[in-house]
Amino acid sequence: MATTIAGECSSFKSMVNFRVAYLKALALSWSDPDIEEDFTNGKNILEKPMFTKLLTEPIHWTAVVTVTKNKKDAHLDTQWLPGATASWFGLNDKFVINLPAAPENPSDYAIALASYNQIFPTLMGIKPGSDEGMEGVSEDFISFSNALLQAIALCWATKNKEKPEESKILNCASDNLNSYNFAYLLEQYGLEALTSFIGFRNPWDFNFAFKEAPTAKWDNANQQWINLYNEVHLNYAIPPANNELYGLESGAIKAIALAQYNASSEGYPFSCA
Repeated sequence: MATTIAGECSSFKSMVNFRVAYLKALALSWSDPDIEEDFTNGKNILEKPMFTKLLTEPIHWTAVVTVTKNKKDAHLDTQWLPGATASWFGLNDKFVINLPAAPENPSDYAIALASYNQIFPTLMGIKPGSDEGMEGVSEDFISFSNALLQAIALCWATKNKEKPEESKILNCASDNLNSYNFAYLLEQYGLEALTSFIGFRNPWDFNFAFKEAPTAKWDNANQQWINLYNEVHLNYAIPPANNELYGLESGAIKAIALAQYNASSEGYPFSCA
């Protein structure tokens, strides 16, 4: 659900840039069905002209950011319920972390991990050659990046280890870290595994999923990763119903709802509201 980072606000310029453009795109989609259709078709909005023209400057993330509506059950859509919740209500958005496979030669592990860290100082990723600044990035992003780097190193170190039996899962953290296939644990148990082994606590109202990177490859000749990215899946906030509320017109209600969407910021990493 839409909401700010726990602790200090991030002045990471792309985060603010994204949030401002996202809010405007949302407002436009509430008034134009064609824009809504384009905005919510599940394709990367960072490559959509309707979205990129709203940015104050280009965003150089490697992340794939999608916006979708819940097609199976409209009751699960993110919606404004001022009577019941005094704000917005809906399912959590989701980060999908694509785990890179270990390089073929273990002697490349260290440089490959350092190269990963260079691309992902935050989970959004930064394209090579970008002048993206890191000033003011929240401690939460740094903490997650540190935890993820440890997790990837464990995945590579344990890639040939056994997959634990279901009955042993809850006891894994008390065992030797090298005893089990850690990539399997991440894919099956997500943040529970990251918390048990690494100690990371999720500060955001976002769900996490981990899976094998679908296209990533380690280019040993150039010592860099190719086609490696994470995914951000955002739930579309549907416009308020057009019925009058407290004697207000529909346009006024939408404005109030949009302002509350932007301000409901306890745990949403793209806002400093």
